[in-house]
Amino acid sequence: MNGFMGGWDKVIGDSSHVWQVYMMEINRQARTCKAACDKTLQLGQRLRMGQQMSPADFEELGERVEQAISCAAAMRNLIFGSGKPRKKELTDIWKDRIRWVQDRIGNPTLPTIKNVAARNYLEHFDERMDEWVHEWAHRSAEEPG
Repeated sequence: MNGFMGGWDKVIGDSSHVWQVYMMEINRQARTCKAACDKTLQLGQRLRMGQQMSPADFEELGERVEQAISCAAAMRNLIFGSGKPRKKELTDIWKDRIRWVQDRIGNPTLPTIKNVAARNYLEHFDERMDEWVHEWAHRSAEEPG
């Protein structure tokens, strides 16, 4: 327990309100993520079938993809931690919380949720757009535009 006096086991028992709220939040994020994925798949199927989609449909598709990734990131943070805390005095509490939560839910691996690549891809879309514009502007005259 790395110096954290008491630990989550002693401070927050399995039947505490804090634990219940923590688990309710993981559950809420999971349900929201699933609903967003379901809607994304539904809209994606319409695209694959060549059905007409309105600008609002495309906007919703983007919003649902972003929502699913955001919820997955929130679950990752709740289960695996979002990175070491800024305050060094909280590091041992942070480590103990992550161990405690993972023990309670069966030490899941969840590699897809752990991976931040999809979230980073969306969050840095603006940077890729800048790169594309730069490449397009600096292409040779023979290259198609």
